[in-house]
Amino acid sequence: MRQLDDPEYAALVGRVREGRGRTATPTNAPRSDYEALTSRLISILIKNKPEELKKFEDAPIIVADRQTRDAINLRRAEDIAKKLGAQLHFLACKDSSRKLQVTEALQKRLRRVRSSISNDLLGKLPCFIGMKVMVIENLTMAHGVVNGAEGVVENLHFETAVDGTKYAKCVYVRIPDCGVELPGLPRDVVPIYTIRKTFTYKTRAGLKCNFSRVQLPLVPGYSYTDYKSQGRSLERAVLDIAQARNLQSVYVMLSRVKTLDGLAIMSWFPPGQISRPLSHEFRDEFVRLESLDKHTTSWYMSSRHRAQEGRDMANSR
Repeated sequence: MRQLDDPEYAALVGRVREGRGRTATPTNAPRSDYEALTSRLISILIKNKPEELKKFEDAPIIVADRQTRDAINLRRAEDIAKKLGAQLHFLACKDSSRKLQVTEALQKRLRRVRSSISNDLLGKLPCFIGMKVMVIENLTMAHGVVNGAEGVVENLHFETAVDGTKYAKCVYVRIPDCGVELPGLPRDVVPIYTIRKTFTYKTRAGLKCNFSRVQLPLVPGYSYTDYKSQGRSLERAVLDIAQARNLQSVYVMLSRVKTLDGLAIMSWFPPGQISRPLSHEFRDEFVRLESLDKHTTSWYMSSRHRAQEGRDMANSR
């Protein structure tokens, strides 16, 4: 349904889902699936359709892992803050431990821990007024302020330590159509406060220790992983297919976008990325779903036929 207006692209995505992406041009077809996708490489668009790239300036960048996501988000935050003339702040976390003293040197190392380890609470969160952000925690279920919700920073409050380190107190985020109405705030503006999460980190001495981190449950919203992109319908997106871990990752990336023209692909990828053999488990599941689909359709048509016969008999009386 997402690709309803581009049936050729819908068919392409369906073949990739089943590991049948066409890497060779089939008979009576203008090009293969691989050729269609590689025509959307940024390097190709720069040469052939440079005006199209302007349409992707605000498009989300979908990647395969959080480390890449964080690097892109940082770069985009820096570039957009500069473009808008906004002051970019880096809001630091606060880490603590019951078993280990968190010295200044250790705290600096902990702030460099990958977000995949720290449950997405960043060591230093880049933030400025006007920045796109994504919520990473279920905060207000009734209003949709949940994990994956997106918004824009309206204002922020922080405290500054003697050494110049900034610690967040509250960030006000406009989340469109969430319906939150609080005294003194415009509609749809939500105050986001820090939360506490625990993660395990291995110190230089080889000691595994649990640390408690206090930070805002936000990440910049310019790039997100294939996992976080699930459920979204996008007009345009930039994809990092080359780094996708498996066929399912490629499928999720491709299927978020409504049309082939809504794609821009970051870098070249080998044909095998869209034509990998499926595991036995996936093949069996697809067979089960197809059988269920046929059974359901047959049952539905039979039910309609019986209902129509009943109406015809009633009318004949």
